[in-house]
Amino acid sequence: LGRGLEITPLNKASEIRQGETVKFRLTRDGQRVKLASILGSYDGYAENEMSFAFYAKTDIDGAFEFKPLHPGIWYLSTVVESPTNDPACEKRLEKASIVFTVK
Repeated sequence: LGRGLEITPLNKASEIRQGETVKFRLTRDGQRVKLASILGSYDGYAENEMSFAFYAKTDIDGAFEFKPLHPGIWYLSTVVESPTNDPACEKRLEKASIVFTVK
């Protein structure tokens, strides 16, 4: 924890239940990431892997809320782009994801 890009539940992941709101936080090297897009879905939602059941943006504290309306295995993911200040490499893309079961 505290290294790289991370999606962290602010409640116990084992206690995530259908219809209940859960808060998460997105951090990079322990620092909160604001205004990042979060996508998510559950197992069996769609055959097209580019279809998502969930979308959110982190707030200025790097937090976002998730309210699962379907039980089962869910995943949340994000891609964060940042400049590198290196002319040979214009930008850096970092990815993070989390998988958990909704009861």
